[in-house]
Amino acid sequence: MVTPRLLNLALPALLVLLAPCFVAVPARGQGATPEDKRELIAVMDMQAVGASKVETEAITDRMREVMLKSGRFKVVDRSQMQALLNEQAFQQAGCTDQECAVKVGQMLGVRKIVAGKVIKFSDTAWQVSAMMVDVETAETLRADSVRHQGDVFSLLEGPLATLGARLVGGSAPVAVAVAVAPVVAALPAAPPPAPPGAPATIGPPLQRIVGTWSEGPPLEVGRSAHASVLLGQQVLVLGGLGQQNRPLDSVELLDLQHYAWQALAPMPGPRQDLAAAVYQGRVYAIGGAGADGVLSRVDVLDPVTHAWSPGPPLPSPRKGAVAAVLDGRLYVVGGMAADGSVTNQALLLDDAGSAWQPRAPLQDARAFATAQVVEGRLYVIGGRRQYAPLAIFGSPALLQSVEAYDPAANAWQKLPELPVPLSQPASVAVGRTLTVFGGYTGSAVFMSPQERTWSFTLGGKVWSEGGHLPPPRGGAADTALGTNASRAEFTALLLRDRVLLIGGKPSHLRQVNELR
Repeated sequence: MVTPRLLNLALPALLVLLAPCFVAVPARGQGATPEDKRELIAVMDMQAVGASKVETEAITDRMREVMLKSGRFKVVDRSQMQALLNEQAFQQAGCTDQECAVKVGQMLGVRKIVAGKVIKFSDTAWQVSAMMVDVETAETLRADSVRHQGDVFSLLEGPLATLGARLVGGSAPVAVAVAVAPVVAALPAAPPPAPPGAPATIGPPLQRIVGTWSEGPPLEVGRSAHASVLLGQQVLVLGGLGQQNRPLDSVELLDLQHYAWQALAPMPGPRQDLAAAVYQGRVYAIGGAGADGVLSRVDVLDPVTHAWSPGPPLPSPRKGAVAAVLDGRLYVVGGMAADGSVTNQALLLDDAGSAWQPRAPLQDARAFATAQVVEGRLYVIGGRRQYAPLAIFGSPALLQSVEAYDPAANAWQKLPELPVPLSQPASVAVGRTLTVFGGYTGSAVFMSPQERTWSFTLGGKVWSEGGHLPPPRGGAADTALGTNASRAEFTALLLRDRVLLIGGKPSHLRQVNELR
């Protein structure tokens, strides 16, 4: 195991070698001189999750070195950069998103800036993600991540060079000499070659929801009422309802580099209508309904070992809640109990990760909503207010209501309502625009899935109708449940340059569609 003391002994030698390589911060707006065509960039301090300050500084400095050794950039000296930011009373801590990186880049007068995060799962399990941002256009030029099994010294070798090369725009690791002895790490076996039709590369980020729908790789197990999360360069789909409406415990992973699904270790028990989120590098499966009824159980997946462990249970059983990570904190909002009652409760996982704390309640109690995080606020859209399946005139009351949660004020604010009531839709956020896909609509007696999309740009006054959802494979004829493109109880994910729609009802159980 690499201790902080050992790293402290080795790091100064590395930094001595690197010191002559970096340049002082220029006057604002000053770029490369005519004699030096290299672009001037800055590398922000990496955000740490579980890693020590010494480890994080070593990884950040290694990234600066990789950028410099590429031959394409001059890199701002770290001490000079920090001095200027201190003059501006600007704190880098927690500043890793695109907007924040642009602000820092403007202060430093650089053309490009690199920001990222270091997640330490254990002494021998790491994930480092980074993005390069154009300061003038505020565009994320490239973003990528690497995982590593081994100690921090072996992480400083090949994995960070590979990540740096991807940000620079190459495919091979940048050759860099380091002042530490090489360490042989136990790396996973090489993945199989990409199948025909797999995407060649990740393209530029979507600026708005436009493009053409096409078919993606179908799920191994058809499902609806499931949960999906994005974990680095992988999509995870968890649980849901399978054939004959039976709850599933299965988990599937879509590796975006090879574009094929594979099964992971199943959850400890089957569940549908669960909530899920990636928090501190682990996947949380929250609540839902299983063989034993509505659950308060929380299960946590370690993406390195693929092992499940119990998490802190919810204060009461619920299904149809939404989960999201906001300002680095895990929230669970709303949900439905076994008797059909719906809660307005909002919960926050405490810093110790052992108990749930109440936050300001929703103005409208709801379950089966959809939610997105945009610019530091949580937006909860639509859902159901009640459920009474045996009452002819008391069936699910669907909501048009939209609310936004401000964590600093611990308060909810109403936004313009949806044009139609929606339950169990899917959604993504592109920039400042929320887009909602499908979902159930209908009267208080009958619900039916719909095929429309709706969009709302923050600061606006109304939702606008977009295009239609893609039909099932083969263009199935209209059914009693809706038109051939109608869809509900599915999930949507934004993958930088495309949107994925996964599974759902009435006839999309295995189908995956992508919008590019």
